[in-house]
Amino acid sequence: MAQGQPLGVTVPKTLRTLAVLARHLHAESAPDARLRLAVNAFAELCGTKRASLRLLDDSGQRLTVGARAGKPHHSDDGYLFPLDEGLLAWVIRERATLRLDDAERDPRFLPRGDQQEPIGAFLSVPLLAGETCLGALSATHADAGRFTEGHEAIAELVAAIAAPQLEIARLQRLADFDPLTGILNRRGLQRWLDRGGAPLSVVTFDLDYFKRINDVHGHAIGDAVLIEVGQRLARQCRAGDAVVRLGGEEFALVLRGIPLAIAVQRAEAIRLSVANSLFVIGNCRATLTVSAGVAMQEPGESWEALLARGDRALYLAKAAGRNRLIVAAG
Repeated sequence: MAQGQPLGVTVPKTLRTLAVLARHLHAESAPDARLRLAVNAFAELCGTKRASLRLLDDSGQRLTVGARAGKPHHSDDGYLFPLDEGLLAWVIRERATLRLDDAERDPRFLPRGDQQEPIGAFLSVPLLAGETCLGALSATHADAGRFTEGHEAIAELVAAIAAPQLEIARLQRLADFDPLTGILNRRGLQRWLDRGGAPLSVVTFDLDYFKRINDVHGHAIGDAVLIEVGQRLARQCRAGDAVVRLGGEEFALVLRGIPLAIAVQRAEAIRLSVANSLFVIGNCRATLTVSAGVAMQEPGESWEALLARGDRALYLAKAAGRNRLIVAAG
């Protein structure tokens, strides 16, 4: 590491930024917003436009992007960093801060073919919540030697402030999200509904004859199909929508503030997409259809009543021969 130099920001400004970060992290309930708050404050305090917050995935074996400030260094921003080599892997394994004047000259640096610009100075600190390592905050700067001992100390303060709140967000996510598909569960949906907003439309989906997939191909393939269906539904979500696994092979897409006709169009597009697809998982190939029910919230109608109407429409679709969509009666 480079020898210490004076911190390039005034102490009052640094303390104010840290205080604001702590206050906002405590007040913010949305996990993604907490990640953005942490990485933006980290970039500001390190005097750089490029920073990232990477979290360990569910396997605990790879790091994925949680949030970033500025442009990525690589064209494939969805890259999962393995923990067997590379600078970030060292930070996670050693649970220690790493500051380098020129990252690419370090023997631990792992070159990648899709890197778009030189990395230069590098600073990374692990996010530790008790015995749990959540991931790492990292910053880079094109100018070698840009980060100082002062920046290193500030980075560790940001991590110490952010990690407990990020751990709360992680535990909340475990409670609110389906562990198999990664989409909301019923508890998470209720938290989402509590935010309020425009009238809702709900599309309930059920996978037709799903038991056959488990019986013919095994439960591992069945799980993979559920994951793929969840991902397809998630891709249909706007920023204000929610996709939910209600249980088993039943899903729901909850839409805010759109006409019933648009909800029907989106539901029908999903139904056709599934019906016209071949699910390829390893050496297994499976076809699948879904039945759907669509309902739009009426004035004064509760969420429970809306979902019940959507479910009734779904069961009518299944009774009518499956692989079809029915709109709920008012």
